[in-house]
Amino acid sequence: MARAPADGYTLLIANPSSISVNPALNPKLSYSAKDLLPASRVTTSPLVVAVNPKAGISSIQELIASAKRAPGSLNYTSSGIGSAPHLGAAHFSQVAGVEMMHIPYKGGAPAIQSVGMSFWYGLFVPVGTPPEIIRKIFDAAQDAMQRPEVKAALAREGTEVALSKSPEEFAAFLNDDNRFWGRLVKEAGVKLD
Repeated sequence: MARAPADGYTLLIANPSSISVNPALNPKLSYSAKDLLPASRVTTSPLVVAVNPKAGISSIQELIASAKRAPGSLNYTSSGIGSAPHLGAAHFSQVAGVEMMHIPYKGGAPAIQSVGMSFWYGLFVPVGTPPEIIRKIFDAAQDAMQRPEVKAALAREGTEVALSKSPEEFAAFLNDDNRFWGRLVKEAGVKLD
């Protein structure tokens, strides 16, 4: 996609995993976020903490207390190494000062129980795409994402509209987001192997 003609007809919808996390995990990737220009953030999806009822934990405070009593004895699932649920739980563990065991799965369906924060999806175009074309894409995203049927379809999936104010605002957001995910990958010791 990054090598496609910069004419606005080829778009990428991506999330932090492909824009920030994968490059932080694997600096030898064949692509870089520098190969792309942000057009607009379009959605955000929350990650939630879900605990097996048999664990007898009914609040975040109880979860933290249990994890502190027996470091490493609690497990959490994710849809894979470096996924939003994995890094969300890593962030939760850092903030709470606890140690939990990561059990990665090969996808989201078998790892429905996830933790922590929200992640976004945004539109990107190849570097070199003229600003007026990026603006047209941004304006079209603004229009499409405000339609009631689009909002309803996203809501059924647990996703909500979260539009950028401009392509420039999305670019500034990405700078901060890249630093956050890169730091989290490093500090949490997340490795592909």
